[in-house]
Amino acid sequence: MTVITGLSGNEIFCLRRQGLTPGDLVIGNSVISLGLIGSISSGLKTLFGGEVHQVTRIIHEGRQRAYARMVAEAKRHGGVGITGVSNELVLHGTNVEFLAIGSCIHRAEAKAQQLEFSTSADGQALYCQLDAGFEPKRFVFGNVAYSIGLGGGLIGILKSLQRGEIKEFS
Repeated sequence: MTVITGLSGNEIFCLRRQGLTPGDLVIGNSVISLGLIGSISSGLKTLFGGEVHQVTRIIHEGRQRAYARMVAEAKRHGGVGITGVSNELVLHGTNVEFLAIGSCIHRAEAKAQQLEFSTSADGQALYCQLDAGFEPKRFVFGNVAYSIGLGGGLIGILKSLQRGEIKEFS
């Protein structure tokens, strides 16, 4: 059976020592559009600075959906866990795509009844954690969308000019 994994040979070796075998890459995505009203209100917020709550909420929801879809794919593959989980944000014009990518892993002796864990640790780090007696549970993430505002941006530029970090404007 062919497996397309994101694990290196060394990671596969380490995980085999823990009774785990590589599975396929698992991917989840979610595409969200801020919309016209959201764009205007968050655009105004960026002028004054502070947390852009609407954008924070959209990022959180997008990442959660992408993660949930990745986990669902790993469950369909009969994985015991997901290792090397990463999240990416890809801009497509006015839309934002959230990608969650990881490598599904299995127990060497049998198929899992349920997904036991997900982690951003790569295969070698996961091996070390398991070897030290730790049990990974679930990948966690948090986010905040914050704007320093137009005034903060101008002040930052002026300070950079003063320190000589910016030589000229084009």
